[in-house]
This record gives sequence, structure tokens and C-alpha cells, in this order.
Amino acid sequence: MSSLNVSDFAVTAGADEWQQKAAGIFRDAGFCVILNALSESTASDVLESCLDAERKMLELDPERIGCRDPGRYSFGAASQSGHMLHYEAWSQLLSCEAVLHALHAIFPDGFCFCGGGGDFVLGETLNYQALHSDLGPGRVPSEHRLENAPPKIAVNFTVQEIGAENGPMRVIPGKKVISGQQDIPPKFADEPERYKQSKLFPLPAGAAIIRDLRLWHGGTPNLSAETRFLPSVEAFSAKYASFISGQHASEGWCRACQWHHCSIPLKDRRCCLPEYLFLKLPPAVQAVCSAIRSQDAVPTDFREFAHLRRSWEAGASSSQVSSKPMWQPWRHEKSLPSSMPKAPKPLIDDWSGRRKWRGRVDWNRSWSEARNSRQEFKGYAATNKSSKLDHDEAGNKDNQVIASVRGAAAAIAAVVAKSARVTLGLVVLYRATKVWAAFLTISERFVTDASRSALRVLPTIVTRILGRLAVLRRL
Repeated sequence: MSSLNVSDFAVTAGADEWQQKAAGIFRDAGFCVILNALSESTASDVLESCLDAERKMLELDPERIGCRDPGRYSFGAASQSGHMLHYEAWSQLLSCEAVLHALHAIFPDGFCFCGGGGDFVLGETLNYQALHSDLGPGRVPSEHRLENAPPKIAVNFTVQEIGAENGPMRVIPGKKVISGQQDIPPKFADEPERYKQSKLFPLPAGAAIIRDLRLWHGGTPNLSAETRFLPSVEAFSAKYASFISGQHASEGWCRACQWHHCSIPLKDRRCCLPEYLFLKLPPAVQAVCSAIRSQDAVPTDFREFAHLRRSWEAGASSSQVSSKPMWQPWRHEKSLPSSMPKAPKPLIDDWSGRRKWRGRVDWNRSWSEARNSRQEFKGYAATNKSSKLDHDEAGNKDNQVIASVRGAAAAIAAVVAKSARVTLGLVVLYRATKVWAAFLTISERFVTDASRSALRVLPTIVTRILGRLAVLRRL
């Protein structure tokens, strides 16, 4: 059972004034649902692509660790490019007319697509995913943190029917992470029951969920035997896109972010739409996809992505809601061991001003070579683990000796300080006595001298007064 009435947040594409209604619902709730957005054939094609991607990803995760929570997977986190638009069916989602009309109503000042991905949850996944936000204030300048002007949105598409049992998304209408202060979602253990039951179902295949990335949302158990997919495309507002396309630095001070390192993930600045798929899009769609058009080859493989998390115990990741940008160690050369190669500044494409596809350890290597470098780095850490433990044991003994010496020194210092305070008090008392005696002597002399002067001047004053009185009598 859901505490949400989906019909309150849904519009049907093609109905009277449906674009304006969708924009109004989105402004109030932070999301809206568009029914009949995809045709049955398009939804079927995208579902086949999702199944193919799932098969390849699960081959890399035989233990089903997931990359969000156990049983939960992000397409973008697993893809080497950070996106899925190299799948032709995925790229066709950019041409969804219903979504384009709705986005023009939501973004009257314009928008542009910036990528695509989505998520899936395996069947018989019993845990919830904690509420979180996909866009924290650390990645949004203060001038873009407006309640009703989202800097970035995601459009999830239902490629299968979504019911109560197969892991529907849950959303909290109107709740967004804007400042990261008093608007952070609670941990799962502290969530009220109505938040856990705020689920988006039932939804037919072919619907589109347009969501502000700052909105509180999370996952629910998939009690069915089949995987639930929610592929997506993402878009920037025109204003936020101008910030993203600014002079961001790969390392050191970032002029665009005004921070000691760039706070924008590299995937948000990548050209991820292959040229041949870009040319298949209608001209109107090409106009809002030019920022992600890639004339270079886009990686199509998946990388090692398994990462154990238990968000229903720890709550939302701090990196998603922190008011400061997330620290990214590969941007700092000092974080690499001295025996590992340091990363030179990335190459820049002359035609686009964007990075070419490079690994993080050595920007001049191919993606496969960069992956091998990461494996070498893991081997380096493993071989040095035992020596590090021996070093730590020796360090513990040294620390005990140092602690004993520090304790004795502290006791001696306390005795010396007490003696110094007593001596200082006696000196101050002696000096005060001397000053008081000098003051009394000076006062006595001053009074005596003043009295003598007054006696000498007094007869002269009296004579003058009597003379004046005599003159007055004559008159």
C-alpha cells in the first residue's frame, strides 16, 4: 500500500494543457509523472538494452554486492563513460516528444541534456534504500540554489509495469536538499512510516518520471522474482549548464567552483553521445544535445564497480548532501605513493575544450591500460600491508615511552608553576608597599608647600580688598 495517490502527480501526454499542468505539479512537488510518454515498441527496445547491460554488470559482480546497496545497481556508476547513451535504445529516449514538451515548460529559459543512466534492483531484494538526494549543495553555487529552479533533473522511464511488489521508487513530495543545513533527509531508522510508504505505484510501462535531483527519494524492496529497471536521461538548466561549461580545473584551485579543487564530477563534463547516434536525432533534439556530442570513441564496457553499502543502517551518504565539495583523492598528486606515476595535466580537445577519454592514474593511457594501473595500485597496497603492520607495532612501543616521559614532565611543570605563582605574589606585594610609601611622602610635601604660599599671598589680597571698599565709600 502507498501513502501517495499517483493520480495527484500524473498527467497524460496529449490531454488539454497537460504541459502547464505537469510544470505546475513539478514546481509544487519536485517531480511529476507523464503517462503515455513512450510507445510500446520503444519501451520494449529499451528493456532489451537494460537486460543486456544487467547481464554484463552481474558478470563483474558474482557475489551480488551491488554499488548502492546489496541487490541495487547504478548503470552510470558501472559504465566506463559514466553514462549509457552509447546504447542506441538509450539515446532514443532523448527524442521522447512528451518529455521534450514538458521540459520546455519546466525550463522556460532553456535546458540541455547532459547524459543518461538509471538503476535497477534485483528480484528478492528485501532491504529499503535510505532517503537521499542526488545533487548536494556542494556541487551547486549559491546563486543556483533556488527552490523552484532545479539546476539538474532526471527523467526515469518505466519500461515495465511498476507495482507494489517489484521495488517502486519512493519520493517525499516537496522535500529537497537546498542548503544542506536543516533540509537533510533523516536516517532510515528515524524515518516516519509514511516516508517508507510514499511509493510511486501503480505505473504502466511507457511512463516518464521527471524528478528534481535535489528531491528526497529512495528505494523499496523488490519482492518479485524479476529485476525492476528504471533507465533515465538527465538534463541541466541553461543557467547551470553555463556554470558546468566554465573553466574547471583538473587539479588545484578551481576558478569556476572557487574552491581548492573542482567539486563537479568528471562525468558531468563528458561528451558521452557517439557521433553516429547524434546524427540520427532530429534537429530539434540535436540542439539540446550538442554539449554531449562526442567525435571521439566513447567507451562501451563496464568497469569494476562493486561497493558494499548498507544505507538503511548508516543513512544517506554525506557526500550527497554535504555543503562542501566531496574530496576526490585522484585530483591530488600527493595522495599517490611515490613509486606510482603521477598524473600530468589532462589533454584538451581543441574542438570542444573537453577532456579526451583518459584514465585517472595516467591521462595518456587508454581505458584498458588505466584499469591495469588501478589493479597494479591495489597490488602495491597489498604487498605493503604486512610491512605497515610491523611498523605500526614498533610505533606503539615508542608511543608508550613518549607518553611516560610526557607524564613526568607535566608533573614537574605543575610544581614549578605553583612555586612561581607564590614568588610572584610576594614580589607584587613588596612593590605595592613601596609605591604606597612614596605616594604618602609626595602628598605631605605638596600640602605643606601649598599652605606656605597661601600665607604669603593672604596680606596682599586683604589690602587690595580694603582699598576697593574705600573707593566705593567716596563715591
